[in-house]
Amino acid sequence: MYESMFSKELIDLNNPSTSSRELFDSVASVAHDKGYARKDYGKGLIDREAKFPTGLMFPSLKIALPHVDPEFVLKPFIYVVKTNTPIGWKQMGDMKPMSTNNFLFLGIKEPSKQVGLLAQIMSAFKDQEFVKEFLKTTDETKMYHLLSEQFTKISVN
Repeated sequence: MYESMFSKELIDLNNPSTSSRELFDSVASVAHDKGYARKDYGKGLIDREAKFPTGLMFPSLKIALPHVDPEFVLKPFIYVVKTNTPIGWKQMGDMKPMSTNNFLFLGIKEPSKQVGLLAQIMSAFKDQEFVKEFLKTTDETKMYHLLSEQFTKISVN
């Protein structure tokens, strides 16, 4: 079900951003230009992340799941970004500092689907074989296939 939210045009595995602000501007620009998000999507990211940090630490991966309120999203998406250098972030829940260069920007149009999507993401990133592949994948097409297959597999189980 959620695998349809991935798109080859929303995978950036070589992002040069060195701060959350740069990253938000970069992602917002592409998401808006490609018709996935409103023009003010970047501001929505900044505001929401300040109140509700999205960093998660798994045993072999640190990742952040930035997202906004649904009114900023024009059509559902998951935008996959790896930055060239880690960016300082805050953990979900306790707001403790961390850093990561792995991001899944969640463009959720229907709030009722957020819990299910987060559960699938948590399940995917607890799978050590998947995490190993995710971390070593540097090609956008291969990443698209990896994520599509993983989320299709989770949907079926």
